Amino acid sequence: MPSSSTSSSPTNTTTSGTGSQTQSTATSTSPTSTLSSSSTSTSTSTSTLTPTSSSSTTTSTSTSSSSSTTTSPPSTSPTCTPGSADTGLLPNGDFEAGLSPWSLDLVDLFDTSYTLDSSTPGANGSCTSFAVAMRTNPQTQSLRENLRLRSDLLAFSAPGTALHLSFYVRFARRNAAHLVLYANGQRLRVLRALDFTPVGDTVGTAAAAGGWTLVTMDYTTNDRLLQLSFSYELRAARNNTIWLDQVSIFPPGVSQSPPPTSLFLQPPATTLATAVRTLP
Repeated sequence: MPSSSTSSSPTNTTTSGTGSQTQSTATSTSPTSTLSSSSTSTSTSTSTLTPTSSSSTTTSTSTSSSSSTTTSPPSTSPTCTPGSADTGLLPNGDFEAGLSPWSLDLVDLFDTSYTLDSSTPGANGSCTSFAVAMRTNPQTQSLRENLRLRSDLLAFSAPGTALHLSFYVRFARRNAAHLVLYANGQRLRVLRALDFTPVGDTVGTAAAAGGWTLVTMDYTTNDRLLQLSFSYELRAARNNTIWLDQVSIFPPGVSQSPPPTSLFLQPPATTLATAVRTLP
């Protein structure tokens, strides 16, 4: 009977330790008291890790939910056909490699701006075109031109070289704005926005691909050097935007490579053709 009472005392102590451990887990107020025994400490550590793991799982789930909520929507930018077009003797005539080696004079510093436009498809579904946006300003109404764009300088072995020139153009509006092409300062072609519909194709002709119109001409040099320039002129118009793309120069008898396949499956572009010969 006394022996049984003595045996009951350590058992009661063990039970009390277990009860203390359970109370510590439930209330989280006395984890230090369980460190008196190695086995009790281990048990307490294991018991303590269980809610921590559960809390970690809850935090991870919350973060994942937040991430999916703030996911960006898919891009809606227009699809284009990457790669440079064949522009013959003129380097970077399609502006796919940036602006260089083209140069420009920004005459109207107030309300004329230019950009390499990749927000709308270029000619034949290309990715980039050169765009000039112009707007009237009382301080610049007397200007003859708003901006002049110049090509790289080409050198030939002798004067009298026959060439074939071409480029694509698009106007935002039909009004008094002009785009004028020069070769070594000689005016070759004047394109009036009034001759184009709002989508850019020539009046009285079939619709152009993407609103672009192909302009072609023959030209014979009167010098060993050649530089093309495009003059952007707002004139009496209130505003307009003019796009230019795929300016090319080919020697006679050399045909231009076919343009890349357009993802827009549009009809062929309108062609304006003329012949220009320089005077001896």
